[in-house]
Amino acid sequence: MNKPFVSVVMTVFNGQDYVGESIKSILSQTYIDFEFIIIDDGSSDSSPQFISSVKDSRIRFYRCEENLGVIHQLNYAFSLATGKYIIKMDQDDISLFNRIESQVEFMENNPAIGVSGSYVRLFGADHGLWKMPTVDADIKSALISGSPFCHSSVIFRKSLLVQHKMVYRLGFDLTDDYDLWTQLAKVTQFANLNKCLLHYRISNNQVSILKLDEQLKQKSLIRKRVLDEVFEITVKYFNEIFVNDNGISNYSKLELQMRLEIVGRISVENKKKGLYDIPAFDRELGFYILRLIVTNKKFWFSNLLWIYRNKFYLGWNLRMYFGLIKRILVQNIAN
Repeated sequence: MNKPFVSVVMTVFNGQDYVGESIKSILSQTYIDFEFIIIDDGSSDSSPQFISSVKDSRIRFYRCEENLGVIHQLNYAFSLATGKYIIKMDQDDISLFNRIESQVEFMENNPAIGVSGSYVRLFGADHGLWKMPTVDADIKSALISGSPFCHSSVIFRKSLLVQHKMVYRLGFDLTDDYDLWTQLAKVTQFANLNKCLLHYRISNNQVSILKLDEQLKQKSLIRKRVLDEVFEITVKYFNEIFVNDNGISNYSKLELQMRLEIVGRISVENKKKGLYDIPAFDRELGFYILRLIVTNKKFWFSNLLWIYRNKFYLGWNLRMYFGLIKRILVQNIAN
């Protein structure tokens, strides 16, 4: 029996409400040369019984009596995969009918790309089109802010994972994908297709919502680690500049300039080390510089001159410019 070209992997835990739609969206694909590895992670609902009832020779169903967690089961699923490519699928999302065909074609035509995803359409408790950066330089620079992929939209080259012995790592069960991207960024190129290939369900019962505080904590640890590779700053300055949970700040002119200079130093260190594409990285830093200025109670035009001289305004979108203009007008009215 010939090996399938693609392995679609899905882990399931108490997914009886939506897993049927998800499975159907994969089995209805225009591309047919794939195996569908489904691992039930100790579900206590009717998920295992339903999956077992679906008759399709491409399905390889494995049931675990004990709930071991998503990281363990994803790594297990990837180890079982025999295809050249691995496609990730979640139990409550819906792949568009041409998803696999589009992603395989893209990867075959772009051999330097090791991981790629796509835009996704949100549905359920929220709606809208979720657009990710599409080119390698922008995707990697975005790692200092968070995950630049929708996890359930990605396709991997399995050889890449095997060659570099990369897996989902314990300790990041709520940000497992983000942690993996930071590993893979060092050994391959990234891409996102600029078209929607997945409908991503938003639910108030999602683990990422129920455990939001823990997820944000894990995310901050990864972001700090990524940033430290460029230039290590204290936790205090990291939180003030790149997290800013408090929203409004009240820095003096000197204090604000000091924080702007820290971001400028990060840019300089990246230029020296060559870790990230310089224009793309500076565009990402520009967002945090703008936020420092806009969210501070006081405003000084000398800060704008500093931004202009260092060209951190490049990459700002219209919404960012409008936010800055609004901040300037508020300052003028106050004066």
